Amino acid sequence: MLTQDIDVQNGRVTKKGENLTHINYQGLPITVENDEGSVRRWKNDEGQTGKVTMFYKYGYIDNTVGVDNDEIDCFVGHNPYASSVFIIRLGKDDREEKIMFGFDSMEAARDAFLAHYQDQKYLGEITEMPMHLFKATLEFK
Repeated sequence: MLTQDIDVQNGRVTKKGENLTHINYQGLPITVENDEGSVRRWKNDEGQTGKVTMFYKYGYIDNTVGVDNDEIDCFVGHNPYASSVFIIRLGKDDREEKIMFGFDSMEAARDAFLAHYQDQKYLGEITEMPMHLFKATLEFK
């Protein structure tokens, strides 16, 4: 097994793709990589490592293409009927966005995002969009 094929979560090493959950959020297929309450481990471009306890589900919208050419990352909040999504462009660059589903306000989405980052420099511009328009703009593979 190659090192890029493994994933470390909650102190366990698993093959990538194992222990993922799949949910449907308002008709969108989402793969949850880190469930609420799990510990997400990270490594940044400078080689620093760390971990964060997840307050919300975190994953990606299946078979989509984001501005960074990867599947679109998302957090899923607690309101399954939220009428808007909040798109957060990362402040460290303009090549990555995080989608915030299930939040009732821009402030709630912002606070949920910041709860998972140690540095506020990652918070960039936040755009609110009605869910039906967001779905219409998605590009699928």
